[in-house]
Amino acid sequence: MADVFINPLSANYQHVVPLQVETAVASIVACFRFIRLAMASRRVRLIYDDSIETRSLMANSNGIIAEIGALPNKDLRTEWYLYTKNHAMRAKSDLTAVVVSGGREAIHGTIREELTAEGARWLSFGGTALNERHDLSVAKEGGSSQTEVANAFDLETFARWWPNMRRIPNIARKDTSAKVENGFRQCRWTIMRRNRS
Repeated sequence: MADVFINPLSANYQHVVPLQVETAVASIVACFRFIRLAMASRRVRLIYDDSIETRSLMANSNGIIAEIGALPNKDLRTEWYLYTKNHAMRAKSDLTAVVVSGGREAIHGTIREELTAEGARWLSFGGTALNERHDLSVAKEGGSSQTEVANAFDLETFARWWPNMRRIPNIARKDTSAKVENGFRQCRWTIMRRNRS
């Protein structure tokens, strides 16, 4: 079973206008839709860290919940709440202070400890170079060890994690239809031969 964590540290006041917030939320919801069937069959778990509710996508706002509640697209708001409140599991571990880095950028913050597991998959809001990196390093503050986590910020980067579900043509079906067609020709030839005699 694969776990996908919503990265609470990706809400870094990176957007200026509500339209950018709507675009960022729409991109995350598109990823939720992509794994909807896998979540229903319990092959993928979406993990929601409620510490994201203390953060914001825009400066001078009342938090991400208020920003999402103010979105003009009612369907997008509803989908966000359906996935994060009804379909996602809550992260239950203790909060821990971490440093998330990638390249030359780093951010300090607190997240649930289960998000720091080796091989974790994070779904982040885009808008900064750090959030749009494919791999991030996570280190507990004061600790010396780092873990690597995979990161996605839109549907294109998110879809790379999952197997390609292209339909493979059924070769046996083609052989069966050819046999039926040949049998029909044989039957028709026999009937025509009987009519002549």
